[in-house]
Amino acid sequence: MLSTYNNFNKCCKNKLVSPRFMDIKSMYFGGPNEKNDGVTFLNRRMLSINETYKILWHNSPSYFLKKANISLRGCRFNNCQLTTDLGQMSVADVVIFRHNYLPKIPPVKQTDQIWLLYGQETPFYMRKSYLRKAWLGQFNWSITYGDTSDISMPYASIVKEVIRAKKNYSEIYRKKTKQVAWIVSHCFAVSGRDEYVKELRKYISVDIFGKCGNLTCARNGTECMDKISKDYKFYLSFENSLCKDYVSEKVFTFYYNKYSIIPVIRGAPNIDEYVPRKNVHQCV
Repeated sequence: MLSTYNNFNKCCKNKLVSPRFMDIKSMYFGGPNEKNDGVTFLNRRMLSINETYKILWHNSPSYFLKKANISLRGCRFNNCQLTTDLGQMSVADVVIFRHNYLPKIPPVKQTDQIWLLYGQETPFYMRKSYLRKAWLGQFNWSITYGDTSDISMPYASIVKEVIRAKKNYSEIYRKKTKQVAWIVSHCFAVSGRDEYVKELRKYISVDIFGKCGNLTCARNGTECMDKISKDYKFYLSFENSLCKDYVSEKVFTFYYNKYSIIPVIRGAPNIDEYVPRKNVHQCV
């Protein structure tokens, strides 16, 4: 068990290391036994479209609507009831916990109840939230950005445009007057990106916006990026961790908003599985 902890502790720092989610699960998730195995739950209660299952979000994300029950009518499988009402804890079939909002002591777990750990951060940052003995072995399934999670939920995905926007790239480039921009408010991340940029600035001009720099930008993120996209040629999409599958909004926002700027990516070693290869400019 100690070796597993060490692997978890070292995971995803400033080297291109794949997060070992199976090792993590052996510590924090129940093994294949009667108490914790989700498959046992499924076998014991054959899931039926005629039965309604209650899913409880324990301390739900801020983007959830602030109401007790949330409709899933538009979903492919709509025989579930999603609720944020903690009063439903004892009758919920599934309970989802956010990694950074775990109570010190776990609530009472009902027989056949499935607990899921949800988090979109890398193991290095998630470990700070639930390295507590009281939570060891409590979870059955995981929801993370990683493709080895029980439920994989990447930040986003890219699809080919049906109608491509026409742009005069020569004119766009001609109007740009600055070289490289970077917006960052999480200083001294474990990926070593601050040190990387410090060295990079010896060779090219890099303007740093946010709490970790000396420049400010519009509070509205879209307005800020619109301005940067018009003035700068390159943007540093540097992740806080260098982990397999960890591709955050720092990358996807350029495709979603169609900014006319070239992102320079430092992050997941398998980035080409998430963005078109011909668009990847990755540094290590």
